[in-house]
Amino acid sequence: MYRKEEGPPEEFWEAAANDDDPRQKPRHKSTDQLQRENLELQNAKLKSEVKRNREPEPEPVNILTIAEILEQPDPVWLIESWLQEDSFAVLAGPSDTYKSFLAVDWACCVASDINWQRHKTEHGQALYVYAEGGKGMGKRLKAWRAAHKRDAENFHGIPHAVDLSSEKSVAGLIDKIKAKALCPKLLVIDTLNRCFGAGNENDTKDMSAFIHGCDKLRVAFPGCTVLVVHHCGWEAAHERGNSSLRGALDTLLQIRERQGDKIALVVKKQKDDEEDDRPMWLEAVKVPDTKSIVLALAEPPARTKPGDESEGKVMAALTEVFPKGLKPGELSVVSGVNPNTLSKGANNVRARLVQAGKTREENGRIFALQQNG
Repeated sequence: MYRKEEGPPEEFWEAAANDDDPRQKPRHKSTDQLQRENLELQNAKLKSEVKRNREPEPEPVNILTIAEILEQPDPVWLIESWLQEDSFAVLAGPSDTYKSFLAVDWACCVASDINWQRHKTEHGQALYVYAEGGKGMGKRLKAWRAAHKRDAENFHGIPHAVDLSSEKSVAGLIDKIKAKALCPKLLVIDTLNRCFGAGNENDTKDMSAFIHGCDKLRVAFPGCTVLVVHHCGWEAAHERGNSSLRGALDTLLQIRERQGDKIALVVKKQKDDEEDDRPMWLEAVKVPDTKSIVLALAEPPARTKPGDESEGKVMAALTEVFPKGLKPGELSVVSGVNPNTLSKGANNVRARLVQAGKTREENGRIFALQQNG
């Protein structure tokens, strides 16, 4: 036996090498094991360094005094009353409402020496990402140049989508623009959907990544306005996607409606300025010798009273068979006017036309009256 204060002999510890006794004497590590652990440590350090390099640099913090804040300049209009310089804006509207034609018009006016529709316009370089336009962009530019007799030589285009939700993609775009020695005053993204990447427009995190990408573009080029062309959702009065987009905007412009070849453009949000929901009406005008159109100022379309459309259909049908008349059932079929609208109710179409002296009714038939002139 050994004495307690001396502890067990060395052989005891070697025999207990596989036991769980915390006093167990560690074995010597082999050279291979040491090399393996060293490699694992080096790999861990490399992974940590790569992760650190991938993380974006924190935004600089600038604390201003009240005097410095008051000295900040007021917002400057890029296009008076519509787009501000150094801002983030969206032009939204339903499909087939000339959104891209309007954005091209703005970009060409900025890239030329003319104002837009009598609104003062600052001039400079314009860069247009036309991810949906394809070869149609050439037709639109030819039509614009022919209509305005300007070259728009400061207009530049990117004919494919750019993933603005990806920091790597945005950084690459910025580098490419700078390599071309460009500093755009207006950068158009057409459309949000095509340049959103693989994310979900309705997801807050994904939309925030897209907004961050647009902000990076705006900051990279002093005074630049980033304009995104976007679609409306199932509710035509609201742009598609997560609500964080509207919250991040300086300006939200919307094509509220289209009637024939006319569209109504309104301001839905204008940061640091009064919002004006009164529409500006624009009309699509065909340009001779081109296969495209341009937009021009237009008068508001005439508003028809309820029932006017039905009256017109009825009169067209009766005029077609003049001087013969039609029975009410026949008239409903020929004109396409609902029988209830035609004959029922105190204010029905038949009664209004008789009162207006446009028709007469005799022996169960309805006749058009010949109008003077």
